[in-house]
Amino acid sequence: MNHAVPVFLITGFLGSGKTSLLNNLLGQLDGKRVAVVLNDFGQIGVDSALVPAQDGILTQELKGGQIFCSCLSGSFVETILRFEAYQPDLVLVEASGLSKPSPLLEIVTWLQDRSLHRFSYRGMLCVIDAQRYLPLSKALMTLEEQVVFSDLFILNKVDLVDQATLLQVEQALQALQPQARIVHSTYGAVPLSILDIQADPLRTISLATEKYQGWGTFGRPRTSIFIPNEATTAIELGQFLQTVAHRFYRIKGFLPIHPGWQVFISTVGPQIEIREQACPEKLPPHGLVCIHRADLPAKTILADAWHMQTGSTARIIIN
Repeated sequence: MNHAVPVFLITGFLGSGKTSLLNNLLGQLDGKRVAVVLNDFGQIGVDSALVPAQDGILTQELKGGQIFCSCLSGSFVETILRFEAYQPDLVLVEASGLSKPSPLLEIVTWLQDRSLHRFSYRGMLCVIDAQRYLPLSKALMTLEEQVVFSDLFILNKVDLVDQATLLQVEQALQALQPQARIVHSTYGAVPLSILDIQADPLRTISLATEKYQGWGTFGRPRTSIFIPNEATTAIELGQFLQTVAHRFYRIKGFLPIHPGWQVFISTVGPQIEIREQACPEKLPPHGLVCIHRADLPAKTILADAWHMQTGSTARIIIN
């Protein structure tokens, strides 16, 4: 590589539209060699199945935590360094929705030093759910942390809110990070020109990063993996999710329904999406990743609701 390869981070809380943004950008990078890191907080990698395979795109999964944590930061840097053999034109990183980027400067410095500056951090794009940002920001310090360390805001789902709410969200974002530009979007659709940014991670060195140590009042969120023990249907799953979805930050994954068919499930708070689809040649791992507050009795909630709806049992693994 004769020039530094630009590295862009995509952050944003669970369900804000990060994968939609990523797919939109990839669709505009035809002819470019792009390396992509997909970071899932849970032990089942779901996002990799949502990013279609394309010529010129190399994808690497990192799961079971968030890339700014010591549990994954080393693997994250090593993954970027291994991309050098692929000779990408740029690197896009979709961070977990629970990312805590306060160690950003340390990790960026580590990456650039280890690569002898063959990779260059260009900035953090933070996807904001216009509909959920205000209530969530009052309860989750993680969301504020992502905003403070960002260089550009993609204010997504603007079609779902009125102008008054939109203005409130913009004012809240500007109060926390006045240097970041705001771009409106629906379904993560933005022009490729948004990547024309040049971050200065040193500007964050003056921030009181101690403020973002730890996870706040409710502790580190936990994940539960939900796998029905018997065959199910999309209708049963819909009824089950209507009962439990509002108790969880996010539920996402794939489950089989009958031979050759599966459903993709995605919930954001009480919003539920269920899509039936033919099973691909390469099956994704089956199971629902349920992300929730640490103090939530998730196993009991899931098991009781499932038995009430179907009369059957499920395997539930708490991580």
